[in-house]
Amino acid sequence: MPNPQEPFALTAAGDPGPRRIAWTTRSVTPGVRADPQVAAASEEIARRLAGLGHRVQRTTARWPAFTDAFMPRFYAGMRIEGTQVEHPQRLEPRTRQTIRLSGWARGPVVTAALRRAERIAATVDRRFLSDADVVVLPTLPLLPAPIGLLDGLDTVRAQLATVPYVANTALANVTGHPAISIPAGLSREGWPIGVQLIARRGAEGLLLALAHQREKSRPAAITYPILL
Repeated sequence: MPNPQEPFALTAAGDPGPRRIAWTTRSVTPGVRADPQVAAASEEIARRLAGLGHRVQRTTARWPAFTDAFMPRFYAGMRIEGTQVEHPQRLEPRTRQTIRLSGWARGPVVTAALRRAERIAATVDRRFLSDADVVVLPTLPLLPAPIGLLDGLDTVRAQLATVPYVANTALANVTGHPAISIPAGLSREGWPIGVQLIARRGAEGLLLALAHQREKSRPAAITYPILL
């Protein structure tokens, strides 16, 4: 873990050294395939990292299921944070509904979810980070959804609709592994594509150094579209 007294910029400027990097386009969500443009961007980042002197290899390992560890903590967190909002009546209707549905996520249920999260983290360590220092995968496996995807949906249906988009990033929220998203270019439609780097717990400094190394090697010459 980086020295808490050390500025992030100083940590990022450190030399990560040659590292073992595993990459995959396999989505954390079973049955969801990465968009071809996202997969191509991820593979290109893997090649770029290899060009920086890292030992890069594709992995075929499968991600562990984590929904049973995520949902109790999500609902418990929504309930707790809902009580801390200054004007709860101003929350969106779906947010208020989520809070109303959160009564089941208490005590033993949350404790069991935390224990389950530790087992999932150990599985990630064993499958992905025993022979690698960092895992590279798409930040979002799919390109952005059309506007209005969640219009009119209740809490449960909205969650089901968003799972294919957010599962890759939600995993680290469950396991506690440090993760960072770096730019990987634009789609043909002009949407930014990100690639996520995940490291062992406590290795935040390594991710900052790798991201900085990648940025220095080829500064992002990306012009993002301005929507008027």
